[in-house]
Amino acid sequence: MSYNEQTLAYLFDFYIQNCSLFNDLSEEHPIVITETKFENTTSYFVIRNSSNICQKIYIEYEHNEENNEVIMIDEVKIVDMYDCYLETPFNVYDDESYILLKDLDSYVEWFSTIDENISLGIITPR
Repeated sequence: MSYNEQTLAYLFDFYIQNCSLFNDLSEEHPIVITETKFENTTSYFVIRNSSNICQKIYIEYEHNEENNEVIMIDEVKIVDMYDCYLETPFNVYDDESYILLKDLDSYVEWFSTIDENISLGIITPR
């Protein structure tokens, strides 16, 4: 899908805002951002906690072509490094590991405390 320059600027601005958000979260909690990627209408962030556990957080943006408006979707997807869905205390659906964007700070706080002794269930996508 191709976008005009204004839409690309909106999408990239959301990505920069999310980079800033994750930077703030890494200052508040013992996590490290090891990778970020911005592609089309999705960005993802790989975070690692002090126990060397890594997870990916996908944030999606929606583009309304009628009014050339870009919004950030209220749910973010949490997966392991193999892109398998995970069961977390913050899941909003039973069969997919989406959490609400407003719960991201609480999720990162929780994630920063887990270690190899906590086994997260893996959900097979349907």
